[in-house]
Amino acid sequence: MKELDEFLLTRAMEHDSPTLLFRLACEFLISAKVIRPGPVTVVKRVAHAREVARAETFDRLAHEFTDERRAGWTGCR
Repeated sequence: MKELDEFLLTRAMEHDSPTLLFRLACEFLISAKVIRPGPVTVVKRVAHAREVARAETFDRLAHEFTDERRAGWTGCR
């Protein structure tokens, strides 16, 4: 499942749509010939990937903005 997590994180950095990420995860599992886990497990992995991608995006861009601007982003990280 680590491969799925890495795959999802890469895709979540590009797309934020949970529906798209879920579909891509299912396609990944099929192509990797992995017995697909239940939908709840996949949804949880998608949610985790989105959270990590959001934090990574914030970390990559935070230095570009002023402290005042960053203060308005409470909840983004």
